[in-house]
Amino acid sequence: MNAVISSALRAGTGRAKRSTGGFSILEVAIAATIVAFTLGAIYLTHWKTLNIVRGAHRSVNARQVLQEKAELLRSLNWSNLTNWNYVSGSSCLGGPVTVSEQQVQSVSSLVETITITEIPPPSVGTAGGYSITRTITYPLSNSAPTGSAVLTSSTAFSSSLSKVQGSLRVAWNFNGPSNSTPGSREFEIAISNPPQ
Repeated sequence: MNAVISSALRAGTGRAKRSTGGFSILEVAIAATIVAFTLGAIYLTHWKTLNIVRGAHRSVNARQVLQEKAELLRSLNWSNLTNWNYVSGSSCLGGPVTVSEQQVQSVSSLVETITITEIPPPSVGTAGGYSITRTITYPLSNSAPTGSAVLTSSTAFSSSLSKVQGSLRVAWNFNGPSNSTPGSREFEIAISNPPQ
């Protein structure tokens, strides 16, 4: 009889054998943690990359706005360029929102500043010039001007005025918590009075 029991156990008809090929709960938990950290790192990298791309896009748009304003200033005749009233009411800052200003996305406001100063400064007295600022609030409504140009400073030009420097600045603000660091870009040009 002992021979029958021992042969039955050897044949596998007795107790079931334990499998040694599976994973323990600890091994599964460690693997899940590694996968979670990897996916989290991929998501974080993707999110940061998108923010960098958005920032680069805003920077390019701001440079387009600056270039557009610089070309508008260069196209003005001398008497209009040195007249702050004309510049604030013209297409430089007083007209409708331009295409490049419309392309600025995901910002709450865009502040454009044009400063014109004479160069070289006169040997006696203060250099003449003016500074004008316009704030555009987003979202836009039918490309209508969303802010009027405001004179922030003005000093009379000297009688020997022959060259001016234009300082252009575009700054933007955000209304959301993500990527909410304000930004700005600046550009300078020199414009000479052509000989008469």
